[in-house]
Amino acid sequence: MIELYTIKNMSDQEIADMYSVSRSTITHRRRKFGIRGKETLHEKILPLVVKLLDYRGYGVKNLKNENKLSPIDILLNDTVKVKVMTATKGRDGTFKFILTNPARSFNKVSENRIRLENGRYRPIYNNICDVIIFVGIDNDRWGQWIIPSNIIDESELQTLSLKAATTNKFFEYYKNWDILDSLSK
Repeated sequence: MIELYTIKNMSDQEIADMYSVSRSTITHRRRKFGIRGKETLHEKILPLVVKLLDYRGYGVKNLKNENKLSPIDILLNDTVKVKVMTATKGRDGTFKFILTNPARSFNKVSENRIRLENGRYRPIYNNICDVIIFVGIDNDRWGQWIIPSNIIDESELQTLSLKAATTNKFFEYYKNWDILDSLSK
């Protein structure tokens, strides 16, 4: 198992597919043997977003450093709660951000989460954070959409497809740092 992670650089899902078992089975065994998993895209990007926000003059606190299970990633100027979501560019040129969790995730309905008709669970982002920074990765370039959480909740979307094109419904939020400025005052 160590060889699959360290030498072949395989993910939990890739190993699970290879052995025809669930990803959670592999994750459980990996943790049992003290093997560190492959760094997620979110784990790679979050420190870069923190540096970018710090560079832009915000007081930045990375909440994931204190609690990996925190529903929000960053606290700006001690008041603005920020969630960071990541996606890579698809073949169609869009970045698809998954806003829901599968039914098998064993989530519970609460003031912060609803269950959809298809069995999936969707966070009520407005109850969790003030803004979501969607980071789209295209090789070594990345774009950011800064979208207030209430806009996402009103959309009732399960997947958010973003593109840095004026024809995209959410283009007004592309690199729109003024949104953070208005929230942090």
